[in-house]
Amino acid sequence: KNQLVKVTGDRDSTDDYYLRFETDSTASTGTFEDLDGVWVEASGQEQDNALDADTMPHEIVLDAGVYTLETIDWSEREAGDADSNPDPAFIGEQINDVLEFQERLVLLHGQSISMSESQEHENFFLQSATDLLDTDTVHLVPTSTDSRNVMTYGVQSNRDLVIFATNDAQYTISGRSKVAPSTASVALTAEFSTSLLARPAAT
Repeated sequence: KNQLVKVTGDRDSTDDYYLRFETDSTASTGTFEDLDGVWVEASGQEQDNALDADTMPHEIVLDAGVYTLETIDWSEREAGDADSNPDPAFIGEQINDVLEFQERLVLLHGQSISMSESQEHENFFLQSATDLLDTDTVHLVPTSTDSRNVMTYGVQSNRDLVIFATNDAQYTISGRSKVAPSTASVALTAEFSTSLLARPAAT
C-alpha cells in the first residue's frame, strides 16, 4: 500500500516522474497481485516539497474584532521532483508586490513575474510532471528588456495587467484572453518617466 516508484524518462532527469499505488486493501503490495487499486502521480519523497511559510507572504486575519498577522498554508509539490517540477522562480528573491489577476495570485520579483495555479492562490508548483495544463502556474520574463529593470508594482487597467519597473519601464500582460503557461507573454510597452515612491493607480 502506498508503494512509490520512479519512472525514468529517455532523455534527462527533467522528464522523470513518480507513481504511487493506492489501494483500500490491507494486504502487502510486494507483487501487486490480486489487488484492486490505482497508480496516481506523486512527488519524490527524498526532497523538500514544501515552501517555507515564514519567508513567504503572510495574511492579515480578522477574528472577533482582532487583526492578526498569520502564515499561509502554501501547497506542497505533489508531482515530480526538483528537476521535473522545480521550485518557484521567486525562491531566494525579494517579492516586491502581491496582487491578483485572472483568478491567480501574482508575485513580482527581480526581473520576473510568477503567477499561481488558476483559482488556487496557494499553489505555485505544476500539477503534473508529465503534462502542462492551461491552469498551471505561470512564470514570465520579458524577452527584450534591460536586465537591471526590477518589477516593482502591478496595476490592473481594464482587462490588462500593467507592470511598473525601475528605469522607467512599463510592461503589459494582455487580459484579452485567459492567461496560460503555454501562451502568456509580457511585453515592454512604454518607457515614460515615472516615480515609484508610491503605487501607480488606474484612472
